[in-house]
Amino acid sequence: MDHYSPDSRGLPKKKRMLLLGILASVAIALLLGSLLVENYFSLLFSNSSVRREDEAQKRLDMEGEPFTAQVTEPVFDPTVTPFDFVFDRPLTSAQEKRMKEFSSAEVDELWSYLSSIGGRMVEYPTAGTGDQTYSDVFNLHLQSDRQAPLTVTDLRAKVIQCSPSKAVAVVQVPPQGGGGYIGVFFNLTEHKPVARISEPTERHGNPFFRDNVINLGNGEDPGNLRIESIVGNDSCDWEIGLNYSDSSGVHSRTIRNGKVPFRTEALPRNPKQHWQVFPGAGNDAKWIDCGSRNRSVQRHSSC
Repeated sequence: MDHYSPDSRGLPKKKRMLLLGILASVAIALLLGSLLVENYFSLLFSNSSVRREDEAQKRLDMEGEPFTAQVTEPVFDPTVTPFDFVFDRPLTSAQEKRMKEFSSAEVDELWSYLSSIGGRMVEYPTAGTGDQTYSDVFNLHLQSDRQAPLTVTDLRAKVIQCSPSKAVAVVQVPPQGGGGYIGVFFNLTEHKPVARISEPTERHGNPFFRDNVINLGNGEDPGNLRIESIVGNDSCDWEIGLNYSDSSGVHSRTIRNGKVPFRTEALPRNPKQHWQVFPGAGNDAKWIDCGSRNRSVQRHSSC
């Protein structure tokens, strides 16, 4: 006490105790103030460091790929879905003979055989779009690992080129009808094909993104779409233009079938070989040579 306040030696005991209390309070206040200042600056620098880390993480998140697009083939059941095959070369006599050996109950086996000898499948649109239209179907899977959200706002088909099919041989199973499905379709004969609703309801044909978006990132489930492309008399090469928005603005991406454009085949106008098959009596298959020069054969067929 005397060391910190030499003038207090002559004070009465009570005043000395009071002074001691004041000095102790001042010391405590200074200590607490020092601790508060230290904690304040520590918290200030800590928050600043956290903000910098958050900003760096956000920059890193935004610098990565916004999403991935994967194209897969849908499960195809040739026993219920009509199909045709086109070939860039004529079928050999042995291949024609083997093809005709399949019964009408062996559609699955016929499909596998035609595919194994180089045939490319041509499908029919699942919804009515008029005669002489053909289609192709695939599944598009969109997924984003971003922490930040993004929204797909539009899909459009960009037609690169269309031209008559160069196929020289056709094996055709005429359509017997088919149901619709939930997804979108592009009519490549339109001037600027937009994604249209394909489900078999009153909404069929409406622009999909008029009332819908696809949300990705931020833990959202992947966006999966079944996509159908429809062509007329010409085969078309095309790609998808995708628009999406995030916190930095509106962006666009091009989606292809790997590194090449999508291709939707049409049947050739005048193939050198053209076969149609129909169910016959029992399990027999009735084959019609539509490429025959025998007019009586063509006159009594659906060629």
